[in-house]
Amino acid sequence: MGGGVLPVLRERAAAARVAGGAGLARPPAEALPPPALSLAPMELLGDRIFRRAHARAVGGCNEYCTEFLRVPDRGTMTANLARGIAGHYDPSELRPGGPPLSVQLMGATPERLVAVTERLLDVEADRRPPHINLNCGEYPRPPRREERRTD
Repeated sequence: MGGGVLPVLRERAAAARVAGGAGLARPPAEALPPPALSLAPMELLGDRIFRRAHARAVGGCNEYCTEFLRVPDRGTMTANLARGIAGHYDPSELRPGGPPLSVQLMGATPERLVAVTERLLDVEADRRPPHINLNCGEYPRPPRREERRTD
């Protein structure tokens, strides 16, 4: 399918307009706000390097999101551990004044997620994430690069 998805979507939208919108009432395009474009990564694809490359290649988007910051379910949850996990968040990683960077936390223990969330919010207002996405539940850790098969 050469040309990607966008031409197909435009063609379908044009066909719907010609067909009278199939009974759907739509406000005029100038009355609609532009859609927000967010980039949320997939695990092992969408790290800091990917976000920077995306911003340079296509000019960025309205908001980026970190890859999962895993909050461990075992061991002692200390203030230093919460600070260390939260320390992986850098709101200016793309450039100062650039698109905002939200955070995804993943863990199964509510108290631990709360501790890291509090640490993320216990900073100056301009260093706080605009959104914190909580992914709760048991998640297996994906294999590390050296553990993955390459054949």
